Amino acid sequence: MIKQKGFTLLEIILALSILSTIGIITINILSDQIATRQKLGDLNTDAHSLDAALNRISKDLQGAYLPDSKNTSLNLSYRPVAPQFYLKQENLIFFTFAFQSYISGSNQSNQAFVRYYTDTNPNDSSKRILYRVVDTDLVDSIEGNDIGLSQILLDDVESFHVEFWDGNKYVTDWDTQANDTQNKLPKLVKVHLSAYSVENKGQAQLNNKDWKKKINTLDSIVYLINAQGQQEANKPTWAEYKWN
Repeated sequence: MIKQKGFTLLEIILALSILSTIGIITINILSDQIATRQKLGDLNTDAHSLDAALNRISKDLQGAYLPDSKNTSLNLSYRPVAPQFYLKQENLIFFTFAFQSYISGSNQSNQAFVRYYTDTNPNDSSKRILYRVVDTDLVDSIEGNDIGLSQILLDDVESFHVEFWDGNKYVTDWDTQANDTQNKLPKLVKVHLSAYSVENKGQAQLNNKDWKKKINTLDSIVYLINAQGQQEANKPTWAEYKWN
């Protein structure tokens, strides 16, 4: 008779323990990689959104326009709402030229009023939203909440701030219907934009915990091509081209 050999119970338990340990280590490594990839993806998405928002604001400002007596090619005299550029109650509103419109049911035009402002998120009072409103009809004031097409540029804004170069210094107010700046555009506009970025968003949602936030910030100085009187305005010094 040949004696048959097999695994003992101790050997089976030891083998299963080793396999379990290897499996746990592998799962932990994969989980860390997935979490890192999720974090980087969220941060890249937030950074891209902030960059896209600032580019949109800059492009609109570069096309800011006010017709004068020497340039009537746009034939704006029949428009019920006259072109303006002003900051009122944290609403940046201005008329822009060379605008591409894709608004259904509106006057397709290369002219539009644009409004930028922040407001509390109706679904989450702890967040503020940066809105961009576009109106190509130019019939009613864009200050009305039901005028134009509204879109969300950023859904968790920390701050949105602008300053205007008046030829001597940067100021925080501008109105083309006021005495000092009547029918004049600023030569330069400083734009400060910052938004919250979520770290470890996916893991925090899984654990039902508050996630850590950090602030991403972008600053830009936009040159207004159609600024009235820009030839006579003093140029900023090199240091004044920077944000403090």
